[in-house]
Formats: sequence, structure tokens, C-alpha cells
Amino acid sequence: MAKFWQGFGWVLAIDFIYALGVAWLTRYLDEKKVEGQTYSLVVLGVAGVVIVAGSWIGWVEVARLAVAFAVAAVPMGVEYYQRVVIDKDIEVIAMKEMVDGNSGKGREARVQGCNCGRSRGYGRGADAVEEGDAGKQE
Repeated sequence: MAKFWQGFGWVLAIDFIYALGVAWLTRYLDEKKVEGQTYSLVVLGVAGVVIVAGSWIGWVEVARLAVAFAVAAVPMGVEYYQRVVIDKDIEVIAMKEMVDGNSGKGREARVQGCNCGRSRGYGRGADAVEEGDAGKQE
């Protein structure tokens, strides 16, 4: 029984050290303004914890968990990276409108497939001002 708890303690200690490394990497990438790293860091974090635990729970179980996580990660990754690209497109269009002096009219027509961003309320700054909300900001 003592070996069980000793093994469990080692797994927790190694996981903690690994998590500190991933946290440092997260802070570093944030300081460097790397966009779209959240999903990759989550995958890196989960994979590391599962692999470290593999020495304790067994490699067959790790393989099963890896398959389950991979199946679940695909739709989440696709949605995340689509949203990152759409938000970046909205940001670029808004910046171009600011530079060109355009008030944002017709933005909805120019951003194709942007339903994802609009449903979350992203990129509404210029649109909200057009709708008469400018007085509320004062």
C-alpha cells in the first residue's frame, strides 16, 4: 500500500512541475502577443498530464484516454481556430475602416461567414456607434 501512495505522490509532483512549465510558457507567449495559442496549450497541458500519469496508471489506459481526448479535441479545435480567424478578420476590417475614415457601413456584407463572431457580439464597436449608442458613452 505504501508503494501505491509513493507512486501517486511522484506522479502529482511531476505533474505539478510540468504544470509550472506550461504556465511559464503560457505567460511567455502572452507577453510575446502570440495569438491563438490557447487551444494548443490546453492540448499540451492535458497530454503532458496523461503521459506523466501513464507511468502510474498503465500505458493501455493512457492510449484509451489519448484516443478519447483526440476525438473530443477535433470539434473544439476547429471551432476555436475558426473563431480566432474570424475575430482577426473583423479586427483587420475595423482597423482598415478607421484608417480609411469609413464608419463601418457595409461591414456585415464584407465579412463572409462571420456568423460565429456576430453571435458572440465581437466586432460591434463601430456598429454600436452607428445605431445611436454614442450618446451613452459620454
